[in-house]
Amino acid sequence: MRSIGCHAKHIDRKKWRFEQCQSLELSDGFHFRLKAKSVERCRDEIDRLLPDRASTIWTAWHLLTHPFGLLPVDDKLKVGGDRRGYGHFRPSPENQAVWEAVRAQCDGVGASDLLFVTPTSFTPSADNIDNFKRFVAQIRSERSALGLIWAPEGLWAREQALEVAADTGMTLAIDPLVDKNAPLPAPEEGAYFQLLGRHGLRDRYSDDDLLELIEIAEPYEELTIIFKNAQPMRDIERFLTLESLGF
Repeated sequence: MRSIGCHAKHIDRKKWRFEQCQSLELSDGFHFRLKAKSVERCRDEIDRLLPDRASTIWTAWHLLTHPFGLLPVDDKLKVGGDRRGYGHFRPSPENQAVWEAVRAQCDGVGASDLLFVTPTSFTPSADNIDNFKRFVAQIRSERSALGLIWAPEGLWAREQALEVAADTGMTLAIDPLVDKNAPLPAPEEGAYFQLLGRHGLRDRYSDDDLLELIEIAEPYEELTIIFKNAQPMRDIERFLTLESLGF
């Protein structure tokens, strides 16, 4: 299945039209732990905006991936335990509690996929890779139908990240228009293209950029394309128009 969509923040969902989208990537729960009522409101909102969507990609709460203090934490939540136990998928009671909260959010919003965004501090060390693989294996045992996507930042070479993703059955999120010398996922494995803008999130894509993307995407039968730039709807419409014209 091939689908195209965008990253949709709460404020954007109130002003954009989503008729051209088949998938939505959401980050409502990345910075803060949402209460059940907030998750329910989020689901009602996206059900209204895009009832026939192909996929809903939920971004995991950052306390699972980032060490405590790297990003702001809502003081009202009174996060307990040993703060050293948070992040980097460490096998700790603290991360287990975070995972249980993330799992409930996925269930509540009806997520088809879960996206992990790891920070630059999550380096390709043996400990980090082992902890990551162990954690993913746990998820697989509990939520076998949940698709898992990984967007690493920092020092990961594309080849190594693809290998870890393949070993764990995850899909690596990549921007195929950046670092063109890096390998792409094999077409038979599917792909998740996360487009961040040529020169940053506020950038718009040229026709040449979109034609290049069409060419890169052509071999993939299983593919999700997510435009994550600031004004994705025009780019999505132009991409679909160029694709329909047979370019």
